[in-house]
Amino acid sequence: MHVGCMFVAFSYISTNPFIYATKFDAVRKVLIALIPCKKSPIQPASGTANAGTHATSMPTGQGHI
Repeated sequence: MHVGCMFVAFSYISTNPFIYATKFDAVRKVLIALIPCKKSPIQPASGTANAGTHATSMPTGQGHI
């Protein structure tokens, strides 16, 4: 029981500063920059086929005779 209380007290004392540090914007920006797998938003290029510029289109599977 005594060892468990000491462990909880030590873990609280050691993690508490990190919890409060992550609430600051400057610290958050640094931590987010450290994450290597952060995905950037994908923006479509101008002039794509989805822009509705095609006047006619053929259904899939039908070709020219």
